[in-house]
Amino acid sequence: MRRAFDFRPFFPVDRGFTLVEMIISIVITGIVVSMVAMFGRGQVDAYIDAGNRAELSEAADTTLRRIARELQAALPNSVRLSGNFLEFVPIRDAGRYRAELNSTGGGDILDFASSTDSTFDVLGPPVTILAGDQLVVFNLGQPGSDVYEGTSRRAVTPGVGLNNITFAPAGTQFPLASPQNRFQISGTPVTYECAGNTLLRHSGYGFLAAQPVAFGALGGVAAVMAASDADAQRRVGRTAASGRCDEYAMISILGNFSGRPWDSRISLPGRQRGVSIITGVFLLLLMSVLAAVIANVVSTAHVNQAADIGGARAYQAARAGAEWGMFQLDPSAQGAGLPACVNGTPAIPGHAVTVTCQSWDTTEGTRQLRIYRIVSQATAIGVKAPGIERQVEVTLEKCRDPLIATAPYDC
Repeated sequence: MRRAFDFRPFFPVDRGFTLVEMIISIVITGIVVSMVAMFGRGQVDAYIDAGNRAELSEAADTTLRRIARELQAALPNSVRLSGNFLEFVPIRDAGRYRAELNSTGGGDILDFASSTDSTFDVLGPPVTILAGDQLVVFNLGQPGSDVYEGTSRRAVTPGVGLNNITFAPAGTQFPLASPQNRFQISGTPVTYECAGNTLLRHSGYGFLAAQPVAFGALGGVAAVMAASDADAQRRVGRTAASGRCDEYAMISILGNFSGRPWDSRISLPGRQRGVSIITGVFLLLLMSVLAAVIANVVSTAHVNQAADIGGARAYQAARAGAEWGMFQLDPSAQGAGLPACVNGTPAIPGHAVTVTCQSWDTTEGTRQLRIYRIVSQATAIGVKAPGIERQVEVTLEKCRDPLIATAPYDC
């Protein structure tokens, strides 16, 4: 029989959290967070800095590779360097112009002796010309044959899949003929500028005889290719003022988290047993965040490195495929006839390589010409870099002259 003045609960089981338990939990959590911050901050900063360096290196490598590709495809003798400015003229398309009439006396040649000649036949694959493009023949980058001065270029009529090109002779013909009868279709100049810690790419400002070093009044488009370290750190979540990552803010929020609300029901202090579950939850969340940060940084660095290596290997595989295709075309000219195109899938470890070939036949005088376009595409099939593709395209010409009776039969 219970006495009327007995205020103990009917069920002697603890419910909710007491104020003492909550204070102890907060104190323990603060001690744990402080210890982790003290001993683990250096390691976390090292992982984060490694990720930042990896991203900065990746941006620099990507920019350098792009510049290298653009310079490789630039118009010969068009590269100009002045201080922090690098200028060149990009090639959009190229081909071979007809220099002689065909075996039946037909065809449209590029006549360098005529100041009014404004058309010529394209031998080989057709070309595509965009509005604003220029026709260039044998640019030497010197006075009298300079693309920037305008002596080696002409305005050209745009079109798609052209086998005959129309251009504006401008009262004078091209000063020099190409020894290989080659022409190029170029765009407007491009300039890379190193301004402080920022690399800018200027385009669309037109041709100027003197290399430009100020672009404010020239118009065109300026694109940021690579920014300074501070800007790059902001992009990956770091600030120049504190040098801390967003993950630290999450850790701080977790450290200040006060748990769930207290239970409003009464619990006796004398019944406290065990360790607070809040401490365990905080520790699990804290370790999960740290593990996620470290795993993300390491994974990003590994993915970037694997992509770089995979891209370089795929390019080399595509280049090897193109060389294989060229080797099938009788490189020593031992046959009296023109070699036929060969398609194939050469075996290159770690890659699926497909080589396709097209050819165009024509004649100049009594000579037989066959122009080939070889396209080699390589796809990585390894588990470390799946799906990475690279493509290499090669255009070459073979010639046979009936007056040549012994090998090599090439003209």
